[in-house]
Amino acid sequence: MKIKKSVVIPTVLCAAVAGVSSYVTFNEDSPVFRSYFINEYAVAKADSHEQVLKKDAVLSAKSIQHVTANATDVDELLVQVGDEVLAGQELLSFESDASEREFERLEIQAEAYEDELDALQSVANSIGSVSDTRPTGNLNLTEVGENISVDVALEVASSNSPLEAAAIIDQRMIEVQRNLDMVDGYLAMSDGSNAALLSPIDATVTAITHDNGFISIELYANEQRYVTFVSDTEWQRLETGQAASVEANIEDETIENEVTGMVASKHKVPATDSPEYALMQQLDAYKDRTLYEVSIETDMPIDSLPFGSFANASIVLDEEPFAYKLPIAWIAPPPVTEDTALEEAVDAVEDTDAVTSEETVTIDPLADDSLAYFGEDNVYTLGYDGRVRLNPIDVSFTIGDAAVTPTDLVDGTIMLNATERDIYAETFMTMPTRKLQWEQVKMLSWEDYVKYLLF
Repeated sequence: MKIKKSVVIPTVLCAAVAGVSSYVTFNEDSPVFRSYFINEYAVAKADSHEQVLKKDAVLSAKSIQHVTANATDVDELLVQVGDEVLAGQELLSFESDASEREFERLEIQAEAYEDELDALQSVANSIGSVSDTRPTGNLNLTEVGENISVDVALEVASSNSPLEAAAIIDQRMIEVQRNLDMVDGYLAMSDGSNAALLSPIDATVTAITHDNGFISIELYANEQRYVTFVSDTEWQRLETGQAASVEANIEDETIENEVTGMVASKHKVPATDSPEYALMQQLDAYKDRTLYEVSIETDMPIDSLPFGSFANASIVLDEEPFAYKLPIAWIAPPPVTEDTALEEAVDAVEDTDAVTSEETVTIDPLADDSLAYFGEDNVYTLGYDGRVRLNPIDVSFTIGDAAVTPTDLVDGTIMLNATERDIYAETFMTMPTRKLQWEQVKMLSWEDYVKYLLF
């Protein structure tokens, strides 16, 4: 069968036109705007978002104090381990002629604490404050002599940097000041005529020891705190005053098990020996690691739990009260225009030795107004007309696989994935993005439905 030329020629021409049209339309560099099928999208809705650090925590006393007395002067021990005592309550009684000697001993102890504080301050001044970014100075302990304890002197002398030494000194100053406040508080309650050792605080007696001729009573203050331990990278993201919450394990459902609070302190020196640290070492996640103590003060005490109880702590690292959340994978780079492509090519050449400084080409990336609108991070959206837009965004922080941005979007904006699309291109979907409201249905007449069905 012979095919006529009148049939072959039009067929070939049609095929050629179809091929050229397809190439022009679907080629990557095609100037023809395309219509995109949207099968993955999310509706923007502003909300409050927080980046939270979750840690295990243990309930502890806000302060632990020790009161001591010469065992030979003690007439009777008036408390035992587990007793709850009030500030000013008698802990032990003295022999009739020993109370004045005890008062003098405490005065001497207070003077010793004051001398140690002065000595520590001298060392701190010589090396710089721990709040400095890079404290500098000489570690000179010869000027302060015996006023600094041997342990602290050795720690400072063996420290690896002025920053570490400053942290050791600061922590010791806090401890000495706390002890001095305790002794001063006792001296304020006693005039030397009291024949008993008084409790300086409301507390629980947790230990009574006899050592080297002295009786020591350990007191856990009734004021509570939660203690957790963090890594060095987590430590860098924490600041005092950050909001926190603690969820305790309380079996009584009538008692609120979650309390709010804030980060009260964080230690610069790694934790090595404390009751809280020993308890946390029981958990596998905290074993054999360099950890730093962080204290959380709660707004309300949890009286129904004993010291040493475990809880779940959440510390707010960052927050945005009005922001949007989208998958990190949906963040799109700025579009590559001729200017940006040329700039990337020039940058690649400048990285080699083939181009001298005289041959370097300078390109202003903001020369194109349309390019200046985009940022390093962007998200594709649909405009009111259903066409593709590319909106710049600023990512504040991430939560898992999602990014949080306070970008000025509008609630209800359709956000698309990062698939590259032509800006202002038309789109279509198989389903509407919003539910049809009854008020909108009532606006349509029966003629509208007939037109829709027929045409």
